[in-house]
Amino acid sequence: MSGSRMRRRLIGVSLLPFATAAWAQDTTTPPAAVPVGQPASTPAAGAAPMEEVKDIVVTGSRISRQGFETPTPMTAISSKQLEAKAAVTVTDIVAEIPSLTPNQNVNNSTNVGQTNFNLRGIGANRTLVLLDGLRLEDTSPTGGFNANILPALLINRVEVVTGGASSAYGSDAITGVVNVGLISTMNGGKIDLQGVISDHGDDRQKSASIAFGHDFLSGRLHLVAAGSYFRQPSIIYENARPWGRLGYSLFTNTAANIAAGQPQMIIGPGGTVAQITYGGVITNGPVGFRNTQFLGNGVTAPYNRGDYCGGVSYCQNGDGVKSYDTPAGVLRPKADRYSGYSKLTYDIGDRGHIWGSVLYSYDREIQTNVPNYNNGDLVIRADNVYLPTQIRAQMATLGLTSFTLGRENLEDKSTYNMGKTQYARGIVGADGALPFFDRWKWDAHLAFTRDTFDSTAANNRVQSRFFNVVDAVANPATGGVAGVAVGAPVCRSTLTDPTNGCVPANLFGPGTISAAARAYYLGTSWVHTRMDQLNAGFNVRGDIFHTWAGPISLATGGEYRRDSINQTSDPISQITGWRQASAAPFKGSNYVEEGYVEAVIPLTIPNFAFMRKFEIDTAARVANYESSGTAAVWKVGANYEVDEQVRFRATYSHDFRAPSVNDLYSSPVANNGQTVIDRRPGSTFGVSTTVLTITGGNPDLKPEKSNTFTYGVVLSPNFLPGFRFSVDVYRIKMNNAITAFSNQDVVNNCYAGSTTFCSAITRDPTTDQIVRVQALQFNAQVLKVNGVDFEGRYAVPMEQIGLPGSLVLGSLVSYVAHVKTVANGAVQENAGFLTGTNATPKWRASNTATFDYGPITLRALVTVIGGGGYSALYPTAKQINLYHFDARAYADFTIQYRINRHFEVYGKINNAFNLDPPPIADNGTLKALANTSQYYDSLGRVYGAGIRFRW
Repeated sequence: MSGSRMRRRLIGVSLLPFATAAWAQDTTTPPAAVPVGQPASTPAAGAAPMEEVKDIVVTGSRISRQGFETPTPMTAISSKQLEAKAAVTVTDIVAEIPSLTPNQNVNNSTNVGQTNFNLRGIGANRTLVLLDGLRLEDTSPTGGFNANILPALLINRVEVVTGGASSAYGSDAITGVVNVGLISTMNGGKIDLQGVISDHGDDRQKSASIAFGHDFLSGRLHLVAAGSYFRQPSIIYENARPWGRLGYSLFTNTAANIAAGQPQMIIGPGGTVAQITYGGVITNGPVGFRNTQFLGNGVTAPYNRGDYCGGVSYCQNGDGVKSYDTPAGVLRPKADRYSGYSKLTYDIGDRGHIWGSVLYSYDREIQTNVPNYNNGDLVIRADNVYLPTQIRAQMATLGLTSFTLGRENLEDKSTYNMGKTQYARGIVGADGALPFFDRWKWDAHLAFTRDTFDSTAANNRVQSRFFNVVDAVANPATGGVAGVAVGAPVCRSTLTDPTNGCVPANLFGPGTISAAARAYYLGTSWVHTRMDQLNAGFNVRGDIFHTWAGPISLATGGEYRRDSINQTSDPISQITGWRQASAAPFKGSNYVEEGYVEAVIPLTIPNFAFMRKFEIDTAARVANYESSGTAAVWKVGANYEVDEQVRFRATYSHDFRAPSVNDLYSSPVANNGQTVIDRRPGSTFGVSTTVLTITGGNPDLKPEKSNTFTYGVVLSPNFLPGFRFSVDVYRIKMNNAITAFSNQDVVNNCYAGSTTFCSAITRDPTTDQIVRVQALQFNAQVLKVNGVDFEGRYAVPMEQIGLPGSLVLGSLVSYVAHVKTVANGAVQENAGFLTGTNATPKWRASNTATFDYGPITLRALVTVIGGGGYSALYPTAKQINLYHFDARAYADFTIQYRINRHFEVYGKINNAFNLDPPPIADNGTLKALANTSQYYDSLGRVYGAGIRFRW
């Protein structure tokens, strides 16, 4: 199908609610957000306006005015919509907003299971996350806020501002703001219990929440308290699904096949590791010796690598370990989450409050990683005591002193990764009216957050000790180990260090490594990180004077924030001595002093045709950072209402993101197992190798700076009551972008002409293959992002067409025209691709229909993921056989039934048509995932049921 035809079809599907009223999303752009410390009160659709209209503060602005609408687009999901969705995790909520990229960190040794808010798909660290209007501290030492610590069942509202908002909130709001509001006031209580299970009998999620509120002291003291619990009881693996057992992998084609016209890369089933077996395989040497595998008990046999063996990662249908045999392709980690929240507010007179709140959250995520392995790089010497006799004789004949071995140590079992986050935030605040200025208000707060993050990796391998046990020799008669028989196996290292405790290991055959040897070289690595944030701020807002068009409103304030981090680790991690998950200790801190001013200036000309309202919203902020000096940001926006049916809006902002404490000061971290494809011309070109990756901070980083321009129109036509539609264009250009380059990016940029990147690559002096890549962060990129967001809502007038009940339709559609990265003069387009840094499909849509009839509420959700290419590195059929994947849509259904005013039951079906993900495979060693894109559902059909009780 041609690209234009696909776009027309996708547009038709995405806008179907407005053409046929078949799909819809009950997510509106509301006029305002509730300020911190104030009760939430949202009138029902179609309700008469309240007699007393209070000033409101819109997320993305600090101005407090009646009826003020920010010129920056905003999307919101209300508490009613969250209940109708019956979401048990924040990940479920994120997937419903197309401008947010869905993500959950799995199949990595660090940050297990974490989910981030990532607007526009260009980095979660460029999306500012607020809780009740106040910024949240990062939860991970590598940066980013883990949305899983937020109690999904206690969330009252989610608001997404899709535009630069640094002038309003400070650093990190380059792509926008996500403001999560928790239950802040209530009288009575609510209990919500839910259970989930998949078609395959797994994904047995359980969740429970309780919230309670009451007024004391004649209504002057307000208490709300809430708690939630979530459990995912087991790890769900790719091989638990039929599509996962097909073994789809990414193969590097052979030079002969490429010369014959085949693509450079092949995606196909039957993935087997190119040079790894459970018993070991010889990976170098002359023909007849190389590709000999060990079957155990001294027996050897020829090794069939399989087809498409142009690299060292995967081949098709060979004798190597099957890609899905090792339990490493994790779809969902095991998880336990607890959250507690309380807020106490005391009314001072009629116009003031003092309040305090505490949030505590515990999140533990567990997954397995691959067993310890060597991808054809383990050196075995000719005098190894365990060598089969025929191999030793063959080496002598060939004059070989050593060979390299590929082996998966299945005896070690899988590495067991655990990430634990404990997040505690306490805030005290006050707000009120200024006594000498009419309609002027103030608020102030002091917040302290402590976040602790613990990461462990059990069954991890101490590299130096493993190399000791592998180098096993016969105990010599002279100079041997005392107490050991002559000729018996000993470690070579023990000959010079008799007390080192080394136990020799036999690697030649499956299951041959003894328990004693494993006890010597296996262990548990750990990293403990404590992050603290102190945040104090105040705001003053009101009207400074009136003009012919109305009052000029002003907001001003200041903030002080200090972030600190202290990371410790085990002694072996401190010398990066583990096979994976080695993190060195470090500490650092940074503070910022900020001040801002914002004004809304009405410029409406009375009795002027085609001008119902015209106002300018402008703001400026100055921030002085300890690490990077002073930065100034600003914005100017405009709202122009032609009449009650048409409103135009536009904002131009200059934004920034200061490097985080982790960006600046984190120590190098070593991880094994990532694969790169060599781009250096010559004998190693196109060869896929497994490398050691070194990542870490850079104290010389400078702030990122960006310019964002958004403009659009909001339509509410009189001829279609209840209908609202908006379209907004956005353009973001970011200079000095802080970029943590992937291994492949480092290699690609090196051989595109950048010597800076070449210095980060280390090669084996014997094989000339890449063995190590240093992927640190640099201010080395320009990012250019632009696209269009569509949003619509239609409250269908059912009574006017003679039908019962109420029906609300809506749609959110995101079109990404370009996501371009420019590094060292090389431009890469990432929009329209499904894998790679900043990759995103061009089209995404979320459509729902919500029908209420008496005690029954029905909701249908259709999410659409547009078609896209595999990767910007392989954009055509010449580079890869499956270079493009068609669009697909997922359908979810929920039903609620209100038994009486206290009880409600509900049920849901997600991925109702049980669609499998597309084979967007990769070639990660021992865990070649058959689907690497988180845009697609991997679990299949899932059922859920629950009950709510209110009093």
